[in-house]
Amino acid sequence: VASLPKVSGSQDFWVDFDFPGIGRRTMGLNARGRHRERGREDLILLALEDITVRQEMENLLKKSGQRLQDLNAELMNAQASEQAVSLALHEELAQNLVTLKLKLGKIKKHLPSDQPGAKGALDQALESIDALVNGARELSRGLRPQLLDLGLAPAIRDLVAHFTQY
Repeated sequence: VASLPKVSGSQDFWVDFDFPGIGRRTMGLNARGRHRERGREDLILLALEDITVRQEMENLLKKSGQRLQDLNAELMNAQASEQAVSLALHEELAQNLVTLKLKLGKIKKHLPSDQPGAKGALDQALESIDALVNGARELSRGLRPQLLDLGLAPAIRDLVAHFTQY
């Protein structure tokens, strides 16, 4: 007869053990003390449960949660990078192209009227600049749709509407 420790209330124990034939298992033990009448020995109610699968699922859930947090951090970094590129395209490239267009427009005004070839070449250059500005704006918009601030669903609807125009 083994002597059991005094158990008051309820106590939980977890034991990892390598069982022959079934391998390593995690067992949950719950012990509750039961007091009996005077003159009789107190009892311990012991419940034993194989919690291996539950423990594995909890570990997978923790790992999945951590992976989700890591992916969210990567997404935030990617969004910040896209915003920086978008801002550079819009603020620097597009504005510099508009400035160039204005300067070429001034040059065109000062060209003598007897040089239609030069004026035509400047007109083509100005049209090319317009196309580049529009391309930079579209690229910037694609990298950082303004509707994304309103939520993913409105942003996707806007992009679908934009692409169905073509």
